Amino acid sequence: MKRATQGRTLTTSERKAVTAAERVLVAGVGVLVLTLLLIEAVGGRSWAWTGFQDNQRLWDWLHLLLLPVVLALLPVLNRRRPARLGDTTLMVGAAALVVVVAFVVIGYTVPWAWTGFDGTTLWDWLELLLLPVSVSLLPFVLESGDSMRGRWVLGFGLFLAALALLAVPGYVVPWRWTGFTGNTLWDWIELLVVPFALPVAVTLVLHSTRHSEERRSR
Repeated sequence: MKRATQGRTLTTSERKAVTAAERVLVAGVGVLVLTLLLIEAVGGRSWAWTGFQDNQRLWDWLHLLLLPVVLALLPVLNRRRPARLGDTTLMVGAAALVVVVAFVVIGYTVPWAWTGFDGTTLWDWLELLLLPVSVSLLPFVLESGDSMRGRWVLGFGLFLAALALLAVPGYVVPWRWTGFTGNTLWDWIELLVVPFALPVAVTLVLHSTRHSEERRSR
């Protein structure tokens, strides 16, 4: 028995193997998160060897766990997502985004000290989010057709242009909320090279592999 999934045809045994691997991956990350929370609850504030006492804020935990959680959930969500996003899915996604943005705004304005948001700059948010967002978008970029891939390139270009426009007053004025002041070319390379080089490199490798397979099949 075979079933088409995301452009591929998988046998029943292959689907079971993929599902089992996904469960192991998600369970592994779940166990990691629960173990860290248990350490925090039992002795994180008093056991000096853990280093937890210096990382009590939500911001610290986001830096620790956001990327591993994204990597664990990405294969599962990507395999189960519909070919086309419906209105309900888009509405739920938009609502979730609004809730997150509102939470961050409150974390700054109240401010809630436990969030660790107060004092964080645009640069800090870029360091936190660029790689997880880039990894999350990678499947969509890879499965796009040539015309859609051009739109992705345009989107990345507009994002870089917006950063460049913010960088000028960020350094010259300076706008301290950007956090750009004091960062050098080296820092910018460290910030941008992996999130932007990763999708480009994977796309090129996949494109080359597909062309090689097409030549062999002729």
